[in-house]
Amino acid sequence: MDKKQSIIGEYKLDIYRTEFGIYKDSIDKYKHLRLTFDKDMTFSLNFPVPFMAASHGIWKVGGMDEWCKLIYSNNIVDQFGTPYYDKGDSILYINSATPHYSQRNSDVYKIFFVKIK
Repeated sequence: MDKKQSIIGEYKLDIYRTEFGIYKDSIDKYKHLRLTFDKDMTFSLNFPVPFMAASHGIWKVGGMDEWCKLIYSNNIVDQFGTPYYDKGDSILYINSATPHYSQRNSDVYKIFFVKIK
């Protein structure tokens, strides 16, 4: 399947696979987080969170054996993997996530999302 097409869609935060570290007592606050990858190569969160650098930006598909990239509106770059299947779910994760500038003590490194549409 084409990498770009496999990424496009809406994802919900996977509160079971993500290790929330210092935010573990706030899971209820974040369980409705949605990440949308649009066809025009933009992405957005439905609300800002402290463990991601910004709530919107652009994305790029990585080449063979390369990470894909999130380029936040504040020019911070994070990497993410193309979706894979685990127990019937299509999973996408952000690796070594950069927290919002006000949250430099964040210890949420891998953020998992499950594709919902």
